[in-house]
Amino acid sequence: MKLDYRGLAILSGVFTSFVIFLDSLVLHTVLPNIYSLAILGSWTGVALTIIYALLAGKWFDKEYKGMFKISWSSAKYAVAVGVFSAALTFVYLYAAKNYDPSLIAPLLPIVLVFMIARDMLVEKEKPSLIELSSIFMILAGAVLIGFKSGRFDLLLIFIIVVVHNLIVTLSSHFQKIGMRTGVDSINFRLVTAIVIATVMTAYALPRADLSLKLLLGAAPLVATSMSFVFLSMIAYLISLRQGKLSVVYSLNLSYVVCSTALTLIVSAIWPAIFPTAVLGADSAIKFIGTALVVIGILTLVLGESYVYLFIKTKSGSSDFVFKKLSEMPEVVSVYQVFGTRNVVAKVRVKLVGKMENTISQKIKPIEGIIDIERLNLIKEQ
Repeated sequence: MKLDYRGLAILSGVFTSFVIFLDSLVLHTVLPNIYSLAILGSWTGVALTIIYALLAGKWFDKEYKGMFKISWSSAKYAVAVGVFSAALTFVYLYAAKNYDPSLIAPLLPIVLVFMIARDMLVEKEKPSLIELSSIFMILAGAVLIGFKSGRFDLLLIFIIVVVHNLIVTLSSHFQKIGMRTGVDSINFRLVTAIVIATVMTAYALPRADLSLKLLLGAAPLVATSMSFVFLSMIAYLISLRQGKLSVVYSLNLSYVVCSTALTLIVSAIWPAIFPTAVLGADSAIKFIGTALVVIGILTLVLGESYVYLFIKTKSGSSDFVFKKLSEMPEVVSVYQVFGTRNVVAKVRVKLVGKMENTISQKIKPIEGIIDIERLNLIKEQ
């Protein structure tokens, strides 16, 4: 079954939950030094990206044309994402070192507010009521899942809510812009991974324990974790080609639910390594949070539909109409065909009202269009 951007965003979140679990396992067992893990993990990520690209690059992304086939216009965004991702790691490590992680988790999903603002400013499109209600439902649920009784520090709130979440938004913004330049997700990920590994090594090397015995002992788990990182990033980058940033990131928060479920299962089997921190007095709140995230994700997934538009153009206008449609974010794909209706477009819409507005206000006014026939898509294989 072929997944659209919503399915890929959710799948990316599922992969991320395994990354979180495996990294925690590594730090609790074979490699407790976070700086050693940063260096080993980042360069393992580079190596695995190259290996997967050589073995099955085209399978992971049909746009893949070969190793390092990336233009400067695309590479500069990948470099920016790498720098922001490394900075993000530094901020998170500082917070994790100085604060209880359970106090950090509820603040992370607030990044969705930044992303909604970004979409409104950059995409020039206001979110629909369904999008807003779903996103804030996911936001509230994610905060409740991470809830733990205690007091928040004002400095911590500033570090996470402002600094951390602003960097996440900027990184995701450059990912979104970069993927619009026509680059494949694998080369974009490879350049980003090299930048992250270089910056992380420069920062972490003086603080890392790089004894060969430790690194070899951790290598299998780290390689497994970074394989999930690769899968998560490829799915996320491909989903960004079509989906709105705030919606894609909201769906990606499926990792909050999956991580909680995974922790519950593993802590019951392996309590010495993973204490049952998610159980106890706060478990009812976490359950409510999980329900909100699931409902919010389902609403976003089910709240969109697709239509095919069969367009009749004036003689000699089909190339112009084709170009204008291909530049519209609502248009998933567009084709030139022979016949009385010589342009076919697949359009993604959120609501019936939005669909009517998109067709009447954005597509019909395009110069050269004579008539449009619309077919609603019910099922796709």
